[in-house]
Amino acid sequence: MKRTASVLTAVIMLFLSLSPAMAASSYPDLVSGILSDMSDNNAACSGAPQQTANGSYRMVEMLAVIALELDDSGKASKAVSAVLDDMSSINSSCKGAPQQTANGLYRAVNMLSLIAYELESSGSYSKLIKSVTDELSSNNASCKGAPQQQANGAYRAVEMLAIIAMEMDKKSAYSSTISDILDDMNTINASCSGAPQQTANGLYRMVDMLTVIAWIADSSGSYSSVIDNVRSDLKTNNASCSGAPQQIANGSYRAVEMLAVIALALK
Repeated sequence: MKRTASVLTAVIMLFLSLSPAMAASSYPDLVSGILSDMSDNNAACSGAPQQTANGSYRMVEMLAVIALELDDSGKASKAVSAVLDDMSSINSSCKGAPQQTANGLYRAVNMLSLIAYELESSGSYSKLIKSVTDELSSNNASCKGAPQQQANGAYRAVEMLAIIAMEMDKKSAYSSTISDILDDMNTINASCSGAPQQTANGLYRMVDMLTVIAWIADSSGSYSSVIDNVRSDLKTNNASCSGAPQQIANGSYRAVEMLAVIALALK
């Protein structure tokens, strides 16, 4: 897993150096490559923790693609590169899959904040974006280990996705749905018995929030059946999960797939 993360980060770093025209034509190939790597790595995973680490790293890479697609001015490329560098360097000191997953989810929040700032046009969301990143940092200071960090990262990712969804939802067609997803996260959190269940809750709500963003991005409806299939797979796989670790893996994989839809719909 450590070597794979470094190799894939290097591929995206190379992508950053392409001319805008070449980069635009390469987005579908890069999306396909990330999905392929997730599948290949999954075949070598020995259980749910490694699957979740695989999913969280691919999540960051898919978010990097989206951040680059939205980077009309070219100003975000250095920040995207910095987040990928952080993921790779921190990965080298991780002692196992739980720490890798925490690393991936934290970097996902970092990448989502870049995207949120890219979409910010009026400045009305800047304070809200900063409040989420500040909360990630302040909560991290009290985390007692990787499981609590994972829960922190997953919840903050949902909150950042809610901001992105609101930014993209120009006509406020999905405002009640966005609010309902945040309410569901808080309601379910009250019954969680620990960090693993909180992380599962967070990742499932991530898929819900990404679904809203996918609907907005896919204005033509070209990917509606794919979106429905990912949502269906989340529910079907959940029915056979034996506990939170498997739910976390299910959520992380479905999140990557929904991000792929968004990346393709935005190209």
